[in-house]
Amino acid sequence: MKQTLSKFESESVRTHPRRAAIAAAVGNVLEGYDIGIYGYSAVILAKLFFSDNGTGALILTFAVFASGYVTKPLGAVLFGHIGDRYGRRLALVTSVLLIGICTALIGVLPTQASIGISAPILLTILRLLQGIAAGGESSGSAIFMVESAPPAHRGLYGSWQQVSTAGGLLLSSGAIGVLSAVFTQEEIFVWAWRIPFLLAIFTTLGALWLRLGVEETPTFEALEKSDAVVHNPLMVSIKKFWREIVVTIGVATIGSIGYFIFLMYMPSYLIAVIHVDPNTARWSNVTAIVAFAALTPIFGGLSDRVGRKPLLLGSCIGFVLLSFPAMYLITQGSTALIYIGQLIPAALLAIYSGAVMTAFVELFRTEVRYTAMAVGYNISTSVFGGLAPLAATLLISATGSNLAPALLAIFTALIAGVFVWFMRETVRRPLQ
Repeated sequence: MKQTLSKFESESVRTHPRRAAIAAAVGNVLEGYDIGIYGYSAVILAKLFFSDNGTGALILTFAVFASGYVTKPLGAVLFGHIGDRYGRRLALVTSVLLIGICTALIGVLPTQASIGISAPILLTILRLLQGIAAGGESSGSAIFMVESAPPAHRGLYGSWQQVSTAGGLLLSSGAIGVLSAVFTQEEIFVWAWRIPFLLAIFTTLGALWLRLGVEETPTFEALEKSDAVVHNPLMVSIKKFWREIVVTIGVATIGSIGYFIFLMYMPSYLIAVIHVDPNTARWSNVTAIVAFAALTPIFGGLSDRVGRKPLLLGSCIGFVLLSFPAMYLITQGSTALIYIGQLIPAALLAIYSGAVMTAFVELFRTEVRYTAMAVGYNISTSVFGGLAPLAATLLISATGSNLAPALLAIFTALIAGVFVWFMRETVRRPLQ
């Protein structure tokens, strides 16, 4: 079917959409790396920054991790304003710089043994700042990709936002793997744990180089030429697009829980709760992330053909039906079953992620897209994503059941499914 172009899309067609997508993706890799390196280092950080070496320390470590998500909505407002007023490119350059600086600074923090209670306080402050920066990164990079994409392939291009985040998780997992292979446990706890955090300096420089080297999206350029830039995008978003923001919050719930439970939290869960060998925990997780990254663009391309809603709804149904079986397989301790148990939710997440970011971009008008999408998406990830590892750990402790995290996935899949059912289909609609 021939794609209809909006006045913003037809005004200017980007010569190098792949270059724009790469520039957006590399910065998003850094956010994924930041998330992963903290999550995969949780057991180490618990011992270094909190005196309790048991479950209590792990809960506190994930609480600090969750604190970064408290400030994501604030970052959504801040960077959304920059993106809608002054351009997507400026917002993305600023956000990736702040994420990189905070991640590197964690790598030079003194531990609790050195400065006492000040150590976890400083760690929390850096996580709060990371949250502000991340509040503009995920939504902004997806918008940059989709607005720069050929109209008939927006789903395919938008899916790379999720792939690049997975790439960051793989990069962080690889860094932790190399760390474990090269250094002894004593060396890791004394000083080598800092290395993966400091490596963010190089990722940041690469992302800055790429983002500074691309032009603004043609959609935003056309908006500026039309003198249609909104001076208060937050107020306009709340007044005119509150329904779409609520839909974004609802649909994003299962993505947040599924991603953080099954891809980010799982290594710590396998090691600390199931007492699986760390190598098995790490490599089974790497396999799941690779499968997710490989499948997501396939489903992104499929969403350009069949629509966004069928994929989103199918993923929600899959999580309702298969979350408990997947967790059961994971808890059996068998290496083969652990791999299978992680591949099931990875495939369901790929179906969801192939369509979701493009669907969110397409819900909103160009003049408020950055702010409105970022606010909705980050409210959901703050409540359901950042708290997921902490909630899973507390739920296991309260129920005594290692299967308890599946309840979170089922609950949020039901919520998301209702919102998907009532949301409008956006495929082949021109960007307004």
